[in-house]
Amino acid sequence: MLPEPNVVPILEAHLLINKQPKPPLMRFGRYRWLDPPHTPGPSLIAKPRCHVWNIILHGTWALEDEGDIRDYGNAVHEAYYNWFVKMNKDKYDKIESEPHYVLAPLTAVPDIVYCKNNECGVIEVKSYSTDKLDKALPQLALYVYIMRRVGVNVTQAYLVLRNAVLPYNIQFLYREGEQAFRTLRTWIREPPKKPYASCHKCPYALVCRIPKPTLIDNGTPNPGAVTQLALA
Repeated sequence: MLPEPNVVPILEAHLLINKQPKPPLMRFGRYRWLDPPHTPGPSLIAKPRCHVWNIILHGTWALEDEGDIRDYGNAVHEAYYNWFVKMNKDKYDKIESEPHYVLAPLTAVPDIVYCKNNECGVIEVKSYSTDKLDKALPQLALYVYIMRRVGVNVTQAYLVLRNAVLPYNIQFLYREGEQAFRTLRTWIREPPKKPYASCHKCPYALVCRIPKPTLIDNGTPNPGAVTQLALA
């Protein structure tokens, strides 16, 4: 049986956070281009499908403040992983940070995976508190589903939040993850045909190719018009 890990909420671990901002690939006013196009991951489950589609085509964009939040989150993940290894290194055969598991068209990159005798546990670390649990749980469920589908014998799963550590039943997560996987797969295969009401606030407005209505000569909407690629 896989030993239970020593896990505590982020605040109780008293982490030394070394925040080092990742330089953007490009700046455009208040917008930052952080990553090139890539295979999407379960973290997109809480996002609208246009966000999923745009990451596939254009990579990750963020407004200035949102980029700072992401940098802080990455620093928390790194510091917690280092703490976890120090507290649990004698319990397990292997402890990994952000291993990749691919179940097309998604890639799972859990924060911590620990294994012993062909059993593994997965931990997702979030820098926020339990008031945002609805954002974190679907991501953990997708990790469990993808890992088990590709042959990893996951028997433990935890969410580590700022103010709590929450263990979850693997079968529950697997069922929830399967449903979320089908939803994301549909979004990737069927991009939206029209913009959302809040698209003017989205950093992908610079590069988005979703058809956007414009006025033609007689003053009627032209739904076939497409936003030009600002960085082309």
